[in-house]
Order: sequence, then structure tokens, then C-alpha cells
Amino acid sequence: MRIVSFEISMKKHSIVNSDLHFKEEFGAGAKFNRGEEHIFLYEALRSGLKIRFINEKIGEAEQESSTWFSTFDETFFEIQGHVFQEMSPRFYKVLIWQYALRKYRLYSENVSFGQAIRSMLKGTV
Repeated sequence: MRIVSFEISMKKHSIVNSDLHFKEEFGAGAKFNRGEEHIFLYEALRSGLKIRFINEKIGEAEQESSTWFSTFDETFFEIQGHVFQEMSPRFYKVLIWQYALRKYRLYSENVSFGQAIRSMLKGTV
């Protein structure tokens, strides 16, 4: 799920007919500062829409630096846990474990594996 919201393009009638919306509490400037595109795409899949990647430039966006990521810390992992719970209320624990394993090299200097898991689970309460 290496995607940002400005890379997503969909047919308007597919979104309207499926009653899909971005969750307002997720994204830049919201309570949870990221994850809106992942939750949206999971809901699109659950609605029966097909998603595919097309390597074609549809526009340009200037992004000099990240506005939401500063470091892997407790808050980062709590939000990530909440995003996983929104994506899949049934399997969020599996998503948490796979993320902690897959991203371990990136965060291991700042946070232990156990603390990452605990923080993500704390974010789901």
C-alpha cells in the first residue's frame, strides 16, 4: 500500500454508486493524520469495485517534504493501529503484526518490536 491520495483516480459513478467517502477523521489536518487512502481503497474493495495500478502520469504534485511523518514513535504506531482497525475490524491484529515484522528495520533504532505492537494495539482501543 505504497500510495498517497493524490495518486488515486476513479470513475465518479463508481464512487457515487458505491456510496464511498473518505473518512474525515483521517488525513492531513485531521485527528489521525494519515491512512485515509488505505481505508478508502479497502472500502472500495469491500464494495466490490476492482482496483488496478496503471503506470501512467495523470498529473503533477509538488511534495518537498512529508507533512505528517517525523519519526517512528508511540503516536505514529497508535495511529497506524487505528488505521488498520478501520481498514479491517476483523483482521486488524494480523495487519498490525505483519506491519511490525515488515517495517522492523525502519523503526528498530527508535522503538522495540514489542513496543511497536503494544502501541498499535493501544491505538485500537
